[in-house]
Amino acid sequence: MTSRGFKENDFAKVAEFFDRAVSIANDLKNTEKGSKLKGFREMCLVGPSVHPDLIKLREDVMTFASSFPTVGFDESEMGFTGEYNFDVVAA
Repeated sequence: MTSRGFKENDFAKVAEFFDRAVSIANDLKNTEKGSKLKGFREMCLVGPSVHPDLIKLREDVMTFASSFPTVGFDESEMGFTGEYNFDVVAA
């Protein structure tokens, strides 16, 4: 992350993202289905719709991460210019 230009406050922001993610995972774990590992994994495969805070967390992380340069790539050489859809990752 330092190679992307992160400063001390940026690392604090990343820690906040992790804290939010762990809190969401804990919420899921405390459900009837999530109390068993198999059920928890199934819930995680559903994607952001399984917990309302996941959608906001994803948006916040993407906005934050995209404000830093990607190491090893020149932005002018990158071909993708649309919105990324991570919902397909869970499938």
